[in-house]
Amino acid sequence: LDIGLPDMSGMDLHARFRKDPITASIPILVCTVRGKDEEVPSGEAYIQKPISPAGLLEQVSGFLTARSRER
Repeated sequence: LDIGLPDMSGMDLHARFRKDPITASIPILVCTVRGKDEEVPSGEAYIQKPISPAGLLEQVSGFLTARSRER
């Protein structure tokens, strides 16, 4: 989920996903060009743009591994 979406706030979209029972448990990888100092919802994985394919795979793999251990 890009925090800096052009037509709506990524934070608003994140809140919508978390409020909807159908999408509430879907893992979200937050991405932004700004950096970690930007507001990132707690419990979500984070990656800074530009995103390399290898970096994206590493982040997704690590996040999913951590989530599977929680269950």
